[in-house]
Amino acid sequence: MLPSRLTLLFASFLCVISGSRYATKIRVFDGGLEVHETTDFSRLFVSERLDGELIDCWEVTDIEELSKRVPLFVASNGEVDSDVAVDQRAFADLAAKCKHQSRSPTNSRHKRAMSIFPGTNWCGSGHQAPDPHTTSSETDKCCRQHDSCPIFLGSGEFKYGTRNYLPYTISYCKCDYRFHGCLKNTSSVAADLLGRFYFNVAHNECFDLVYEETCKEWYLFGLGGCKSYGRTRVARFRELPRY
Repeated sequence: MLPSRLTLLFASFLCVISGSRYATKIRVFDGGLEVHETTDFSRLFVSERLDGELIDCWEVTDIEELSKRVPLFVASNGEVDSDVAVDQRAFADLAAKCKHQSRSPTNSRHKRAMSIFPGTNWCGSGHQAPDPHTTSSETDKCCRQHDSCPIFLGSGEFKYGTRNYLPYTISYCKCDYRFHGCLKNTSSVAADLLGRFYFNVAHNECFDLVYEETCKEWYLFGLGGCKSYGRTRVARFRELPRY
């Protein structure tokens, strides 16, 4: 545990030297999805935005994960978007909006009845890679990319106005379709076997996020029905293509 703490302290020390107290790193996905990682080099918040709208946010509180991700802001060679206005007030506002819960996307995903696929680090339940960047093949890269999808419904999780009652994770459709295309483009025996298992056996649906009119405020104890309505993004399931 001590080396991890020293790594985190070292990152904070470098940050003070550089004169930058807050930073945001942004990953942009297809379909208007962005993932923002915002830190003051002692706390880290991960927020998901779709078409500019904040749809989910959480604080990374696990010291091991924190010690691995925060130093990347110092050694990212320009990946940190310094043009984003992040100051003390903006950071405090983001912290107030977040759910203040620890969530590790890669650890909270449960895939149906599949251990790690032979010859890969990321294809299966969890992963066995020594670090977040290690992949063994083009097929493995497809799986690593799919595991990084930030929008998903874990087994039993209630989010986006619905609950996932299935015993495994359901992914955002854009991520599943990208995974489907990546495996097809790889054109290997391993990719074809994995694609047939994932899309033809293990998973048969994904979800989109759509706007719907929902109740924003109820009368006391729900008596009298809804007091005010508003538009909210909710999950809507649909079938995946066969491989």
